[in-house]
Amino acid sequence: MKKLEENLSYNIGVLAHLLRNHHNQVLMSFDLSFSQAKVLYFLHEFGEQSQSSLQKRLYIQPSSMNGLVESMVKKNLIEKKESQLDRRTKLISLTEKGIETEGRLREVREEVETDLVRDFEPAERELLLSWLKKMTLRMQQRNGQNEKELK
Repeated sequence: MKKLEENLSYNIGVLAHLLRNHHNQVLMSFDLSFSQAKVLYFLHEFGEQSQSSLQKRLYIQPSSMNGLVESMVKKNLIEKKESQLDRRTKLISLTEKGIETEGRLREVREEVETDLVRDFEPAERELLLSWLKKMTLRMQQRNGQNEKELK
């Protein structure tokens, strides 16, 4: 029987926990939560999108998404407006402050990632990323989630 420390899931979990703690410390200086930072990222990467699309990308419930959006609107990081095609659909986009904040967060993410894999060869980094993506896809399949739902 393997020791816990030799278990792949355990080690991924520990790394995720350590990264989350680090990110939370950084995000506190921006007065942001981890979920708010992900909203900024997704809007920067994919542009304006519906609130329901963002909710699916974040894997959260509609009620949680409503609170998240409202808090970010109050901080002037995002704008929310009705779709011209369907008034029930709310479209979310970045404000200038949101764009600036996401840019600063991106710099921090890149610095942490560079440090995290500094002892890896480029081919090792690519292989590790490939493996992590495969494992993520496997878990999404096990949980009945479909990547197409996120688009």
